[in-house]
Amino acid sequence: MKFTALFVSLLGTAYAAISKPEVTIGVNIGTEPTGNFGGLEPRVKWQTSGYVQGCDLEGGIDLTVKDVDEPPTTFLWGRIKRFIPGYGEVSARGEFDANDSDNIELDVRFNGFGTALKLEGNANSKSKDVNFANAQLRKDIDTFGGILTLNPKYDFSSNKADVRVGYTFQNTFLQIDSEKRELTLALAWSDRDTITPTVDADGDFSVAYSRLLDDGKLTATWTPDDAIKLEWTDGVWETAIRAPIEGYAKATQGIKVSLKRSVGLV
Repeated sequence: MKFTALFVSLLGTAYAAISKPEVTIGVNIGTEPTGNFGGLEPRVKWQTSGYVQGCDLEGGIDLTVKDVDEPPTTFLWGRIKRFIPGYGEVSARGEFDANDSDNIELDVRFNGFGTALKLEGNANSKSKDVNFANAQLRKDIDTFGGILTLNPKYDFSSNKADVRVGYTFQNTFLQIDSEKRELTLALAWSDRDTITPTVDADGDFSVAYSRLLDDGKLTATWTPDDAIKLEWTDGVWETAIRAPIEGYAKATQGIKVSLKRSVGLV
């Protein structure tokens, strides 16, 4: 498999210093537990990088253990990136599940001439087929004192086209998403505080408030008749709390808490 050969070559030839693994211990409270670890999900991520024959190479392993009686969920990934003078930057990323290594998820990108192109798809090592699922284009245009962003997307399987249009002016950002049929307005009234209301074509409404912390970020989202969600990142901790507005005392509909912590290794 060519991708596997590239991954092994990266590990063997990249002359950057070998990095330490990143270990994250996740705990889910209030959700349906799976496996004999219950809500505990140990996760190990490791990656390395290097520069080989004019190309930037990266690769890594992402492993999550949920059940001692089943093999861990293990993903291997690699990315190659090269800058072409006069044109731009081209990169290709591949990822596959070690327990189902026949299918490789692909992410191909090109950035140049003020435009970013992204292709997503998959390749099958047995059939030698490569299929792209969707394509996205992003273009920023300076106009009316701000930046107009055009982000069209095309789905090859359904032959469906969607587009997101955004406009940034000073401390305000406005976005229209045709796929989700929603309008989002983000207003930053300081270097740390942002309020973001969103409304869709059905009249559903939500509003989020974000505050940048010294070592992280705090975001509170209120969705009327649904739930209040609090997300907090602070250094090595990631915490998410979701409380339904109704039914919070019920076991299947109650408050759900997710905690994750990165553990440093010597």
